[in-house]
Amino acid sequence: MDRCEKGRRGEEIAVQALQREGYAIICRNYRRALGEIDIIAAKDGCVYFVEVKAKSSDLFGSPAESVHQAKRQQIAKVASVYIAEAEEETEYGFLVVSVYLDKNKVEIIEDSLL
Repeated sequence: MDRCEKGRRGEEIAVQALQREGYAIICRNYRRALGEIDIIAAKDGCVYFVEVKAKSSDLFGSPAESVHQAKRQQIAKVASVYIAEAEEETEYGFLVVSVYLDKNKVEIIEDSLL
Protein backbone atom coordinates (compact mmCIF):
# COMPACT_ATOMS: atom_id res chain seq x y z
CA MET A 1 0.00 0.00 0.00
CA ASP A 2 1.57 3.31 -1.06
CA ARG A 3 1.49 6.53 0.98
CA CYS A 4 -1.51 8.05 -0.86
CA GLU A 5 -3.50 4.85 -0.50
CA LYS A 6 -2.67 4.71 3.23
CA GLY A 7 -3.84 8.31 3.58
CA ARG A 8 -7.15 7.71 1.79
CA ARG A 9 -7.77 4.50 3.75
CA GLY A 10 -6.89 6.25 7.01
CA GLU A 11 -9.27 9.13 6.29
CA GLU A 12 -12.12 6.76 5.46
CA ILE A 13 -11.56 4.84 8.71
CA ALA A 14 -11.36 8.15 10.62
CA VAL A 15 -14.67 9.36 9.16
CA GLN A 16 -16.37 6.12 10.21
CA ALA A 17 -14.89 6.35 13.73
CA LEU A 18 -15.95 9.97 14.13
CA GLN A 19 -19.48 9.21 12.97
CA ARG A 20 -19.71 6.29 15.45
CA GLU A 21 -18.74 8.76 18.20
CA GLY A 22 -21.51 11.18 17.20
CA TYR A 23 -19.59 13.65 15.05
CA ALA A 24 -21.31 15.06 11.95
CA ILE A 25 -18.94 15.42 9.02
CA ILE A 26 -19.15 18.94 7.58
CA CYS A 27 -16.39 18.72 5.01
CA ARG A 28 -13.56 16.48 3.85
CA ASN A 29 -10.31 17.74 2.33
CA TYR A 30 -10.98 21.45 2.91
CA ARG A 31 -8.36 23.05 0.63
CA ARG A 32 -7.25 26.65 0.50
CA ALA A 33 -4.06 28.34 -0.70
CA LEU A 34 -2.45 27.90 2.73
CA GLY A 35 -3.03 24.14 2.88
CA GLU A 36 -5.61 21.50 3.66
CA ILE A 37 -7.61 20.24 6.61
CA ASP A 38 -8.44 16.55 6.32
CA ILE A 39 -11.87 16.66 7.96
CA ILE A 40 -14.09 19.32 9.50
CA ALA A 41 -16.65 17.83 11.87
CA ALA A 42 -19.16 19.02 14.46
CA LYS A 43 -20.36 17.64 17.78
CA ASP A 44 -22.19 19.19 20.72
CA GLY A 45 -22.12 22.71 19.26
CA CYS A 46 -18.38 22.67 18.54
CA VAL A 47 -16.69 22.56 15.14
CA TYR A 48 -13.51 20.48 15.02
CA PHE A 49 -10.62 20.64 12.59
CA VAL A 50 -9.37 17.08 12.22
CA GLU A 51 -5.92 15.93 11.18
CA VAL A 52 -5.77 12.24 10.27
CA LYS A 53 -2.52 10.30 10.56
CA ALA A 54 -2.41 6.67 9.47
CA LYS A 55 0.51 4.30 9.94
CA SER A 56 1.06 0.65 9.26
CA SER A 57 2.93 0.28 12.55
CA ASP A 58 3.99 2.34 15.54
CA LEU A 59 7.61 1.27 15.26
CA PHE A 60 8.69 4.91 14.87
CA GLY A 61 6.09 6.42 17.21
CA SER A 62 2.35 6.84 17.18
CA PRO A 63 0.58 8.43 14.24
CA ALA A 64 -0.34 11.46 16.40
CA GLU A 65 3.33 12.07 17.21
CA SER A 66 3.93 12.89 13.55
CA VAL A 67 1.73 16.01 13.78
CA HIS A 68 4.66 18.34 14.33
CA GLN A 69 4.63 22.04 15.20
CA ALA A 70 4.89 23.26 11.59
CA LYS A 71 1.88 21.12 10.62
CA ARG A 72 -0.08 22.47 13.60
CA GLN A 73 0.68 26.04 12.53
CA GLN A 74 -0.41 25.31 8.96
CA ILE A 75 -3.68 23.77 10.16
CA ALA A 76 -4.31 26.78 12.41
CA LYS A 77 -3.85 29.13 9.44
CA VAL A 78 -6.24 27.15 7.24
CA ALA A 79 -8.71 26.91 10.14
CA SER A 80 -8.66 30.71 10.48
CA VAL A 81 -9.71 30.96 6.82
CA TYR A 82 -12.60 28.54 7.44
CA ILE A 83 -13.68 30.48 10.53
CA ALA A 84 -13.65 33.77 8.59
CA GLU A 85 -15.67 32.21 5.75
CA ALA A 86 -18.17 30.57 8.08
CA GLU A 87 -18.96 33.76 10.00
CA GLU A 88 -20.68 31.79 12.75
CA GLU A 89 -20.50 32.13 16.49
CA THR A 90 -19.42 28.74 17.77
CA GLU A 91 -16.66 26.97 19.63
CA TYR A 92 -13.79 25.48 17.66
CA GLY A 93 -11.42 22.66 18.48
CA PHE A 94 -8.73 20.48 17.00
CA LEU A 95 -8.64 16.67 16.85
CA VAL A 96 -5.98 14.25 15.76
CA VAL A 97 -7.27 10.88 14.64
CA SER A 98 -4.57 8.21 14.81
CA VAL A 99 -5.28 5.21 12.62
CA TYR A 100 -3.23 2.07 13.16
CA LEU A 101 -3.74 0.19 9.91
CA ASP A 102 -1.95 -2.94 11.16
CA LYS A 103 -4.04 -3.21 14.34
CA ASN A 104 -7.38 -1.97 13.00
CA LYS A 105 -7.32 0.56 15.85
CA VAL A 106 -8.36 4.23 15.95
CA GLU A 107 -7.70 6.88 18.59
CA ILE A 108 -9.47 10.25 18.62
CA ILE A 109 -7.31 12.74 20.50
CA GLU A 110 -8.59 16.19 21.41
CA ASP A 111 -5.86 18.78 21.12
CA SER A 112 -5.45 22.37 22.25
CA LEU A 113 -4.14 23.76 18.97
CA LEU A 114 -6.66 26.60 18.80
